[in-house]
Amino acid sequence: MSNLPKSCYYPSVFAQIHSNGTYSICCGSQIPPGGDYENDGRFIEYWNSPKFKNLANGLKHNLKKYNSMWDNNCNFCPHSDFNNQAHDYLKEGKDSQISSYVEGLKSDNLHSGPVAVIFDIINLCDHKCNFCWWWSYDMLENSTHEDGFVTSKEDYKDWIKEKISFKVFKDTIDDLIEMGGPSEHHSGKYLGGCEEIFVGGSGEPFLHPRIMDMLGYIKKHGFYSITLTNFTNSISEERMDELISMKMDRIIINVSAGTQDTYCRIRKVGIRVWEKLMYNLEYIRNKKEELNSKFPEIIIKNIVNKTNIHDIGKLIDLGIKMKVNQIYLKVIDWSGVYNGENLDISNEQYDEFSPVLVDKLNQYNFKENDWYPGNYKFNYKSDEHNVNLSSDIKGLFNRL
Repeated sequence: MSNLPKSCYYPSVFAQIHSNGTYSICCGSQIPPGGDYENDGRFIEYWNSPKFKNLANGLKHNLKKYNSMWDNNCNFCPHSDFNNQAHDYLKEGKDSQISSYVEGLKSDNLHSGPVAVIFDIINLCDHKCNFCWWWSYDMLENSTHEDGFVTSKEDYKDWIKEKISFKVFKDTIDDLIEMGGPSEHHSGKYLGGCEEIFVGGSGEPFLHPRIMDMLGYIKKHGFYSITLTNFTNSISEERMDELISMKMDRIIINVSAGTQDTYCRIRKVGIRVWEKLMYNLEYIRNKKEELNSKFPEIIIKNIVNKTNIHDIGKLIDLGIKMKVNQIYLKVIDWSGVYNGENLDISNEQYDEFSPVLVDKLNQYNFKENDWYPGNYKFNYKSDEHNVNLSSDIKGLFNRL
């Protein structure tokens, strides 16, 4: 089923810089880059160039044209809710939670800079998750790649060596400062400039040799900082202590399993990796309590699919046990995953496991609320355990 937005405003508020220095207009793996550091200059030059402005405005006014050029990959847009809200506010005057972020886009002008920026700093990874666009073990065993930019085994060997240079990273942060950042994060009124910086990768970001320097530079300049990690082999006690002391704002940990068996099976890792994850989750929980620190917020993210939906109750149990701040239950976007259609959740599975979800929501006294705007339609909070739960899994939550 198509998820094509009415218009696309996302490039006007978002940017992504990849490990090879290319600039992307969204996080869709099938959408071609808009430019790159080597040929288009530093990020501030690219953002202010006619090339980028024409692309951003073209997507606002004629998305179907670009979607056709890009093999209809915008049909799988993960940001349709944002884009449709922006369209309805700007074109039809409907009230929206995102109105201050898009108010300045009524004309063909752009903001002084993006609201949010993602850095994909490295391609190397030490897990082979079956739901991953880049490292699915099915894909690796078949020596192929779905991305469209990396198509041969030799190209793939070169691709996994890529990691962003500290110079490109630092130049871009400095540009974002010149463009008006940092701006107050989620203040309710967008004041211009970059609000948040997300450090991730097509691989595991903590495998980058300068990851801590990068996160430290972001925090030094006052940006709201987020990173996504598997939180296992490359995370030491020393690194966790440093993340707490620098007041890293948010760590999103992709777990996507509630039991050792499921975790090891869908990632092709050994038992010691699961044990390392449990140790690290317990360590950072205990260290934060010892220091009475609210930093960093810990979120466990679960990409729910056919091979792990049976763990839905255990996923929630784990979040409660580890006293995380938030639990994300996100349905798999299999559009760019090798053999991804085989991971699609069946109606029979939704019927079977929605009662498990109901039991867990009741057990931990979760109540509906609207604390998290954006792509997560279903939002709950447990005051008893001080944890939020958000999901976009209509097949589960529409059955409650």
